[in-house]
Parts: sequence; structure tokens; C-alpha cells
Amino acid sequence: MKQSINSLLTEIEQERQSRRYAVPMQPPASGERLQRLVNRALEELNYRFPAAYLDALGIVDGIDSNGIVLYASETQPLLGQLTRSDYNIEGILEANIQWRDNKANERFMFYGEAGDVVYCHDLTTNKFQFMDRVAQDVDSENDVFDTCEELLKKMFNHMLDRYGVVGEGE
Repeated sequence: MKQSINSLLTEIEQERQSRRYAVPMQPPASGERLQRLVNRALEELNYRFPAAYLDALGIVDGIDSNGIVLYASETQPLLGQLTRSDYNIEGILEANIQWRDNKANERFMFYGEAGDVVYCHDLTTNKFQFMDRVAQDVDSENDVFDTCEELLKKMFNHMLDRYGVVGEGE
């Protein structure tokens, strides 16, 4: 069954609600906030976000689930963590500016991370992938995608503990 980003996000929300100490999903990014992100990305990093990423942020403005983070439109408090003012979800531009402190990372646009892996766009190959954050290498061709939508589906399936299946999310 082919899964849409929207259906995967609905599954993540349902799974989160089933947990005893679940925190709610972030609200959608407003059109104004998304436009600000698009403008800043062009100005600061000379990057155009794929529609799939902007569409996902229009549903949920960043996710921190199951140890995996999809960066938000901008750094903001994580909903449900009001008692901890230091617990934020990182904005994609802020994260990428920090990633680019290391010159080797300038060839990537990072969309999210989980422990020892990152979910990114390799600007030299124009492929989307998840890879080891230190070695900057992918494990298999199943970890490289032509579109951001495919990368997001892989990431969201990982949030749902679905790993290692060829063609997952389809």
C-alpha cells in the first residue's frame, strides 16, 4: 500500500497518543512562517526547499518522536514541555548554519537527525539520503532517494519503528 506523508503523520500522532506520557505534536507552520523560511533559506543558504518538506511543515512544524527529529521551520519550544524552557525543537536553518561550521557539511542540507544518522539532501548529487553522521556514508542504495518525499517517508517510517524494509512506505 502506498503511504502518503499525511497518513504517516497521522499514524505517528496516533502512536504518540497511545503512550502514557505522550506530548502533543507541534502545530502546523503558518503560511507566513513558511514564507519567512523560504525567503531566509534563499538569502542565507541559497537553497530552495522541496514542496514535500514545506507541505509536511504545514501539517506539523517539526517532530521529535522515537529519538528522531525532523527540523522545524524555526527553533521553538517543544509543545508539552512548558515546564522545561530549555527543551526546543531546532529550526532547519539554525541547524544547517551550525552544521556548516564544519566545511565538509556544506555539501548537504540536513532535514533531521537521529543519534548517529542524519537525513539530508546531498547537494553535489542532488539525492536525498540518510547516512552516518560521522563517516558521511550511506549503508545501502535503499538509503538514497530521488525526492524529498521519499526521504520523509523513510524518516516517518523510522519514527514508527519500521526499519530496513526495501520499498518501505510504498
